[in-house]
Amino acid sequence: MAIAEDRISELPTEIILMILSMLTIREAARTSVLSRRWRSSWTSIPALNFVPDTVYSYSCHWANIVDSVLSRHHGPISAFRLDRIIWCSSEDIDQWLSIVSSRGIEDLVIDFYDQYLPYTVHPSFFSCSSLVSVDLTSCKLEMPTDFKGFKFLKFLSLKTVALTDTILQTIVSMSEKLEDLTLIDCEGLRNIKIIGASLLNFHLFGVFSELDLSGSLNIKDLFINWDDDGNGVWPLRQIINGLTKLESLSVTGFRLYVPNQYVPKPLGDENTESSGIKPPWIVTFTKFNKLRIKSCQLTCYILSEHIKHVEGEHV
Repeated sequence: MAIAEDRISELPTEIILMILSMLTIREAARTSVLSRRWRSSWTSIPALNFVPDTVYSYSCHWANIVDSVLSRHHGPISAFRLDRIIWCSSEDIDQWLSIVSSRGIEDLVIDFYDQYLPYTVHPSFFSCSSLVSVDLTSCKLEMPTDFKGFKFLKFLSLKTVALTDTILQTIVSMSEKLEDLTLIDCEGLRNIKIIGASLLNFHLFGVFSELDLSGSLNIKDLFINWDDDGNGVWPLRQIINGLTKLESLSVTGFRLYVPNQYVPKPLGDENTESSGIKPPWIVTFTKFNKLRIKSCQLTCYILSEHIKHVEGEHV
């Protein structure tokens, strides 16, 4: 009987490593039984994905698994993802970050699965100058004084991360290529000032006292969800004024207002100017095409010749 030809093993090494990089680390390791060619291929894959891939994965001692993989791995590590793994300590992650920080890391994901305490990110994180994408969940950031910036960072997502206004502003302003910023329920942010000339997409969820986007005038997609008790008010025009390249705006969960002296008369009232009341607060965009307002009180005119989609709920 003829033996089936193993054509997959004849693929170039680069292709095999690319295939393995799409798998979780457990799946990649299992390929070592396929043939002699595959026996050690997984030890040099550039992307290490430590992700619970079965129900039983949550009972694994992941600290031992990660230690074993890193001790056997050789070559660059472009992606390192710790996605809701358990049975590992802050000290474990500190050690792993110290290792990958010197291996050309570009994509970093840490979801610290701990219901009590966030993971205080090791200072070596701030020395990862090759980072392109960062996704942190349930962490705490404490910036070292010698931070020099992330010159290649394009994507930053912080979920339930504890940090200060100053740390956030410093990271963003010292990441000159940052295009996409997401902040979800971050602790410690009050007076948020975003200075990012390259920033195109900004999504903000949570409670804050002030938002200043005057240093990020190239934003195209803006999503703001203010998660408070509904008693706060926000001057919408103050937030988006100057964002002339804005194409999509979504605001949810709070009151957006104009001061009383600017509240417009009903449409068609010809005595608006003579009454001493200033014209309605109008914001004009040239490329604006999508507006989504949910659970808000809105008193503002948004003008654009290109609006294609308007969605409102509880306005």
